[in-house]
Amino acid sequence: MTRLLDPGPTGRAPWFVLWQLPVVALTLLLALALALAEPAMLGTPSMLLGLALIALASVVAFQAPARGLIAVPLADILAIGLIRSETYTELPAVSAIAMVPILCLGSNFGGAGILSAVVGAVFVNGYSYFRHTDLPDDGIAWIGAASLPVAAVAVALIAYAGARALRAQQGEIVSKSAELGASLLEAEFRRDMTRTILESLDVAVAFFSTEGRLVAANHRAIDLATKGGVDVRGAVHAATLFWRADRIATVPVAQQPLPAALGGVDLAPELFWIGEPGDQVAAMMSARQVYGADGDRIGVVVVADDVTELVESVLVRDQFLATLSHELRNPLVSVVGYLDVLTQEIPGRVSDSEDEMVAMLRTARTSARTLTERIDHLLVASAQDRLTLDLDRIDLTALVASVADRYTSLAGARGVTLVRELEQVSTTADAHKIGLLVDNLISNAVKHTAAGGEVTLRLGVRSLIELVVADTGTGLERHERQRAFDRFYRTEAARRDVVQGLGLGLSICKAVVEAHGGEISLKSSPSRGTTVTVLLPRRAG
Repeated sequence: MTRLLDPGPTGRAPWFVLWQLPVVALTLLLALALALAEPAMLGTPSMLLGLALIALASVVAFQAPARGLIAVPLADILAIGLIRSETYTELPAVSAIAMVPILCLGSNFGGAGILSAVVGAVFVNGYSYFRHTDLPDDGIAWIGAASLPVAAVAVALIAYAGARALRAQQGEIVSKSAELGASLLEAEFRRDMTRTILESLDVAVAFFSTEGRLVAANHRAIDLATKGGVDVRGAVHAATLFWRADRIATVPVAQQPLPAALGGVDLAPELFWIGEPGDQVAAMMSARQVYGADGDRIGVVVVADDVTELVESVLVRDQFLATLSHELRNPLVSVVGYLDVLTQEIPGRVSDSEDEMVAMLRTARTSARTLTERIDHLLVASAQDRLTLDLDRIDLTALVASVADRYTSLAGARGVTLVRELEQVSTTADAHKIGLLVDNLISNAVKHTAAGGEVTLRLGVRSLIELVVADTGTGLERHERQRAFDRFYRTEAARRDVVQGLGLGLSICKAVVEAHGGEISLKSSPSRGTTVTVLLPRRAG
């Protein structure tokens, strides 16, 4: 059933105002007019019964259940028919009042309402003719008599169609409202889920729009930003308490993660210190552009991981290694010195029967020198992030050759061929640290190459000084290549074959090369060997 207004308890008053009040008002106006012009008509039975029916219908409009409301417009039509039967000669237009209940029937009660409207319209006009036995006597009169039923049909159909259209529109509005409500609920769910996920992370995460407006962040991000002197919800995102990994150099605003990312530059993970001196935290920070499904940039995300405990533990380790190395190196200098003296002096003063003692001294001296080299490696490793260079003009070719000479006998004993392709090169560098570099590269190559293999040294100059150490040894797996330059990392093969070393060689090489402003790279594959390439800038003395 289609209705313009809800006839339930909450909508009964509007329904009454729309459909019953006009009938009551028009009837009262009619009664007032008759009281002034024809008061005798008000006392007729039909008039009194009609007025009583309208009054009763008005009461029923508030009391009847929704399904019984059709009785209200039907009672109105019956009342109007009775009233018209008294006034049809003086006031034939009284039948126009019936249009209100006819509209009500068509709008609210579907097919039954339309049929009731037509029957009611016929009754309003026909009852007067039936009661007074005064049928129309010509065509015009018959047309007039039929006009109300015809109009009733048209009005009822129009009202019915209008009500259906309105109901469809209301249904569409309700449907869209439901969809909107569901979308809002889903959006709220996603927002809550995103917030929960962000807060569950052990890292600081913040997402900003392309204009720099904070969209989402967990409390770790807010706390870290506040520690760095940043108001993330403000328009300016420059950190005032932001330091490089050395805790000395401040970071320019344009190079800070968020401003750089907002400017379109991605920042790879980098270590920063954040906060007031004495109360700083170490954070590994990165920043990335964020793009939508259509490829358009929609914002930036900044991620920071608090690594204070890890960094401080590394610093403690490095300080311990540096202290231990110094404490061990000082007495070893004396041991090596005296062993050098003894191995030089004793051979001329002992008989052939005591040659075994001389051999033992030489072995002790070799072991002491090896231990000294290990300690030197530890010293460099503990300070590799802050190496200081003692620069001087050096003959790089002679230096590489001298280091290679020390490994010639070892390579021969292992059945490894040591090939040299050395051009004449001179440069300005730290001779001791370059010596460590070359020593580690050759040592690694010889130790990891089996008998019958080959180690090749190449030194030349183009736009840069290029030093290459290539071997035909065991090579490295992919995961081993990724960690080759890490401090204290040793491959599984090195541990299995009990190859001597601390796992510091390549990390020292990297530190020395970078301290000289150069680059080092490694190519390797299992069973095919390894090639390490060092590029150093050419420096005049």
